[in-house]
Amino acid sequence: MKTVEPFLNVMGMLLQGDIAGLTLYTKPGHRIVYFLAAPPKVPESPAQAHQRNRWRNIAKLWRSLSSLERKNWKTVADSNRLSITGYDLYMHTLSNTDSGTARSLARRCGITLHTTPGVPL
Repeated sequence: MKTVEPFLNVMGMLLQGDIAGLTLYTKPGHRIVYFLAAPPKVPESPAQAHQRNRWRNIAKLWRSLSSLERKNWKTVADSNRLSITGYDLYMHTLSNTDSGTARSLARRCGITLHTTPGVPL
């Protein structure tokens, strides 16, 4: 394990996770720690592959939303003082098929949320 000065935070980029064969994370004090990423010991299970595909498809749906629709998700998360982003709320809603919570939060803000372009929640 090595730590480096935050030179990787150049231009506001915060690098975390597995990147180019390295695992990076930030310690308190904004020190970046990195080490060689460990390869998985066993191949992914069918359940893992299924879940990753679900998240990949939800991420594609998020990218297909207009900037206004994405902004509405962010506004709902911020207005309700949730400690998550609009993207996180969207992922939770679609991953758990929990539209009732998001609909209730949006109603408190007077905003209509869309899960796919032009289709209200």
